[in-house]
Formats: sequence, C-alpha cells, structure tokens
Amino acid sequence: MRIRRFVLLLLCLFFASYHFVQSSAVNKSLCVNETTTRILQREGKTIVALAVENMTGRPLHARVELEWIDPGNIVDGQTSSSETIVPGAGKVLTTFPMPREIHVQDKTLWYRLRYRIVPESPNSEAFAPLSGIISLSEITPDIFELSVTASEFPFAGKLYRVHVRALHPITSHPIGDVKIAANLKFDNGRKDVFNVSGVTNAQGYVALDFNLPRDLIAEDGTLEVKARRGEFNQEAEIELRDEHLKMSRILLTTDKPIYQPGQSLHIRALALDFSRRAIANADLELKIEDPDGTMQFHTELKTSRFGVGNADWIIPNNTRLGDYQINIEMNDDKHGDARMSNTVKISRYDLPNFAVKTKTDRDYYLPDQNAEVEIHADYLFGQPVTKGHVRIVREKERHWNYREQKWDTEEAEKYEGETDSLGHFIARIDLTASHTDFNDESYSRYKDLAYAAYFTDATTGRTEQKRFDLRVTREAIHVYVIGLDYNQFGALPMQFYVSASYASGAPAECEIAISQKRDQPEGDDVVEEQLRKIKTNHFGVAKVTG
Repeated sequence: MRIRRFVLLLLCLFFASYHFVQSSAVNKSLCVNETTTRILQREGKTIVALAVENMTGRPLHARVELEWIDPGNIVDGQTSSSETIVPGAGKVLTTFPMPREIHVQDKTLWYRLRYRIVPESPNSEAFAPLSGIISLSEITPDIFELSVTASEFPFAGKLYRVHVRALHPITSHPIGDVKIAANLKFDNGRKDVFNVSGVTNAQGYVALDFNLPRDLIAEDGTLEVKARRGEFNQEAEIELRDEHLKMSRILLTTDKPIYQPGQSLHIRALALDFSRRAIANADLELKIEDPDGTMQFHTELKTSRFGVGNADWIIPNNTRLGDYQINIEMNDDKHGDARMSNTVKISRYDLPNFAVKTKTDRDYYLPDQNAEVEIHADYLFGQPVTKGHVRIVREKERHWNYREQKWDTEEAEKYEGETDSLGHFIARIDLTASHTDFNDESYSRYKDLAYAAYFTDATTGRTEQKRFDLRVTREAIHVYVIGLDYNQFGALPMQFYVSASYASGAPAECEIAISQKRDQPEGDDVVEEQLRKIKTNHFGVAKVTG
C-alpha cells in the first residue's frame, strides 16, 4: 500500500513538473522587444513596427491588436490584423494612423501604445497571449522639434546666418545627425534662390550661412528649412520682408546750436538705409520754421554718392529771436520715407561792459537759516564797478515770449540797494517761507530756488545780470541705500551699499548707524534696535553685508 501511494505521488509530481515546464516553454515561445519597437513614417502613413521574437522554430498565425491610449487613459483609436510571425526576430508592420498629427503644443506625445498578440485560432496552443503598453515618446527616437532662428531682413552683400536646432519634444534632449537643407528664395525679378545644407552636431545645433551677393535685390521672399532623420521629417518656414528697404533714416546736424541774425546756418544731412549704407541721389526737402510754425526757409537737396546733402541759410538781420525748428524729409520709392527734426536758437549776443559775480555764505541752508549773498561787478579790463544799484529777485517761472520778443517772468520777493565804496552789495534773503513750503514736500531731499541779480552801473546806466540758486534742505547729510532687495528672505544675509553726501552733493565721510524698528505685541509702542555702525570712505560709500 505504501509503495502504491509513493508511486502515485511520483506520478503527480512528474505531471505537475511537466505541465510547469510546458507552460514556461509556451510563455517563452513569443515575446515583444519593446526597446526596438518603432513608429515609422512612410509615404505619409504611420506604421507601427512591433519587434517580435518567435522562438518556436515555426511560423505562428496570430492576431495583432493595437490601441492608442490618451493621457486620460481613454482609448483613442484601435486596429487589428492577422499576421504570420516567422521564426526568429522580426518586425510586424501594421498601418495605424495617429489620433492626430504630432505636435509639441498638444499632448500627442504623451499617448501610449497598447498591444495584444493572441493566437489566430482560439483552439491553438502554439503560444500564450501576451500584451503590454509602450510610451509613444520612447518608440519615436527619430522625432524632433525643429527650432529655426533667422532675421526677417536679409541684406545684399552680407552674411545671412540661420541657426537651426533639433530637440526631442518630450525630453528636450538634443538630436544629432539630423540632415538640414535650407533654401532662400526671393520674389525679385530674377527669382533668386540660394541653397545651403548641414547636419546637426551632438548638441542638436547647426549654423547655415548664406553669402548673399552685393547685387541682390532683397525683396519679399521665403526661408524654407527641411530636416530629416531616419523616417521622420520636419519643416519650418520664415517669411522674409522687404520693409527694411523702406526703413531709412536721416541724420541732421548743424555747425553750432546758437546763431545770431546775419550769420549763416550750415546744415548737413546724411541719408542711410536700414543697413546703415549711404543712400545716393536721394531727394530731400528742407524746411525751417519759426516758433509760430511759419516757414522761414525752404529748399530741395539731392544727396551725393556718400548720402550727404548740404544747405546754408543766411539768417536775415531782422529775424526775430527764438527757437527755430529744422525739418528734413525724404520720399523715395525704393527706400521709403524718412524724417528728422532739429532745433536751433537764434539770439543776439552783446559784449558786456562788466561781469556780475555772486557769492553765497553757504552751499545749502537748513531750517531757520537765512542766506547772505554778496554781489559785485568787474569791468572786463579788471577794475571793479564802484558805483551801482543792485536788484535781486526770486523767479518762480521764466520763459521767452516770441511774439513780444521778451522774457516773461513771474517774480516773488525782491531785494535791492546801492553798492558800497568798493562796489559790493550784501543781500540778506529771508528763507523762512521757502523752508515752510519745502516741509510739505516729503519726497524731495532739497529744493533749489532760482534768483536773478541785476547790477546797474551808475556811470553808464548799463545793466548786466547774473543768475544763481539757493538750496534749502531739511538735513545736512543725505543718506541713500543702493541695491537693497526688500523681497529677500529673512534667513538670507543682506548685502547693499550706503551712500552719504552733503546737501551740496559733496561726498560725506561719516559714521552711519543702522537700526530696525519693531512693533511691540501689545500697545502702540515701537522699539528701535540698533544693528550695526558703519563708516563711509572718502567717496561717501560703504558696503553692508550680513
């Protein structure tokens, strides 16, 4: 009885092991190599090349089922076909259109391919069904995103460079060995076409250079770039524009900014195209207008082969004083329109008999400080003007009235008197009202008050003037913080610069205390905590770190 039970046990173990070996053999009879499976593009069709290894030694009749699965795990297309899988390693080619064209902007490359291979006959036990899922981005190694950078404005006689780069649209890894062919076509009368080719390097980059001839007429055109790697193709296109041919400019200059009536105003114009080349034989129109907009001078010019046009205006002796505007314009069918304006001042200059000088007792004035200004005058031969009358006025506003040919001035307080025996006059100017008004300006650190001193020579009755400023301020030293980032995190060390200067603008070499104010948890009290003391150098600057 024991022998029979032992034999029965051996038979059970034998059949179990035989079934296990047979099942293992069946499971290993057919497999899919997902790493070599590819998506191919042939004749405008998408073909799935499923890498299959048949290890049975005989052909297998199978049914291949394919499905596209979108990022939401929804089936977005499926197909099935009957295939004969030959022994050994091979590929099963199945035409399976993509759910849409492959673009980087959408989520197509995030799709997955689900495959399933089952025996053609349900009763067949040649192999066990197998299935799997492959990411689309992993089976399209030839796919790449084409990036083209080039100017829309090519220039005749210059190098036109096109930068091309190929990257994988999902991983952004550079794609090398991409064959690039670019052609540059122009819609000119000759229909010029230029071709350049290259291959991307290991960084996926290639630069294509077009050496354009000098006689090229760079009108509208197209830059076409075609790229190919394996079975995958990409194209890019850039429209070339000829607006740059009509984006010219004119440089307008005069020999000086101020003229007197009776002098010659020399004008020079330089016409340049978009590439900064001189425009020869260009027609220019020149106009000069007074402050009322009335034209005082008009002429037409033609540029030389260097793009230069010249004109002279002899200013009439009876010309009214003021700011005159020079306008020049170019209208050219080839180079387009260009305009330029400039302003010159026409003023009379009379040689003074003496020069007025002012001297203030301070460079700036703090609250409760008033000014003392010493006024004196010297003849041009060096002797002082000993007898004179001085009038000092504060000017709130001053502008030239062209129609009445005089200065319109809004005056405030006045100070006047006679000079002493040495020709000196000291004016004591009360700045109390100015300090009060300035206190309302919280943003400004200082304010300059404009004054004019009129000195009248008692012997000749001739009057000369001198303009000067008095500066009022709240603090003697002004401190500025430079480079402080108020948004930086509290845990990070701070770094900034401190600049100190006197109200006059001179650098201040001084000691500066840095502190912070903290609000108390209870109450409205604020506690100021000193952090550090620093000293500025002789330039008035100190660096703060930590």
